Amino acid sequence: MIQTWALLLDAYRELNAKKLFWITLILSALVIGAFALVGVTPRGLTLAGTQFDLPGARGLYKSLYSQLIIGWWLTLGAMILALISTSSMIPDLIVSGTIDLYLSRPMSRLRLFLTKYVCGLLFVAAQVGVVAVGSVAIVRWRDGEWIPSLLLSVPLVLLVFSYVFAVAVFIGVWTRSAIAAILLSILAWGFFSVTQFTERSLFIWQSATHTALVRAKDEIHDSNADLDRFAKHPFDDPLGVRAAMARSRIKDATAELPQLEHDTHLPATLHKISTVLWLVVPKTYETGNLMDRYLLTDDEAAQRPQQRAARDEARGRPDREDIDSAAVELVEEQRHRSVPLILGSSLAVEAALVGLAAWIFCRRDY
Repeated sequence: MIQTWALLLDAYRELNAKKLFWITLILSALVIGAFALVGVTPRGLTLAGTQFDLPGARGLYKSLYSQLIIGWWLTLGAMILALISTSSMIPDLIVSGTIDLYLSRPMSRLRLFLTKYVCGLLFVAAQVGVVAVGSVAIVRWRDGEWIPSLLLSVPLVLLVFSYVFAVAVFIGVWTRSAIAAILLSILAWGFFSVTQFTERSLFIWQSATHTALVRAKDEIHDSNADLDRFAKHPFDDPLGVRAAMARSRIKDATAELPQLEHDTHLPATLHKISTVLWLVVPKTYETGNLMDRYLLTDDEAAQRPQQRAARDEARGRPDREDIDSAAVELVEEQRHRSVPLILGSSLAVEAALVGLAAWIFCRRDY
């Protein structure tokens, strides 16, 4: 245990010497300070004392925190700085001379490797912990509400970082290059994000085309029901005008059906493929987005896509109706995705990468 604490202290000194820990901490304080300029009032939001009348201000305030503090800073800006700072830990460790010094001590290689890996995670945990505690205080001050669930950002952001850090560790052990570890881990992170973005986009496309197909089939069914009713009760349509209109609707909808069925097939197939990819990659976006489940109610989460739909309707854009409806459906679907599936599949990939890196580290001749 003494050796482990010594390794942790040594890793802290190494990270501290790079100054990125304090740079990230200062930047985090600036981000929290900027967010403190936003407040909630009964009428809406305030920004540096300027009042903005907005409906649903409390939900919007929490949504801003989720997107700006967690979505942009903690899981993007701070993570990039953390990767730059920690990705070189393993390559620097296995440099000739350094590794010889460590291996001369009576400790297992696996213990040495895992201790270094945990040190990288602790670096991020400390950063996020400071932001989370500061956020609870800021939200209490500006919103008048205690939200201890904000502290969940610590494990969630740490999980997101661990997915990418596992790639950096594996590349670092394999190539012994800090530059390769940083660049390839960022590329992998981008691939994870693109995969999840593609799955969400295809879900919206599939849902929108399916809605159009269902609407056409419902139009045919309802119009046929009207014709049956007019046949049984001719006095409901004595001049036959409504029956003629129903036949016209059936003709138009029937003519559209082949094209609508064709349009539905492609996004449905592509979405199935993207779902398979989604299942096998670490879910960086999905994991960070779990914070919304505890921070926002279902109505607050659906507020933004509903407002977008209202704007499109006010601008006279009926072509956007199905897409806007699908966006609302996506929010609801994501909020009900299995948490064990999201975290379990991501951690399985991370465990495989770390396990393979540990095997290479323990088996390699130095």
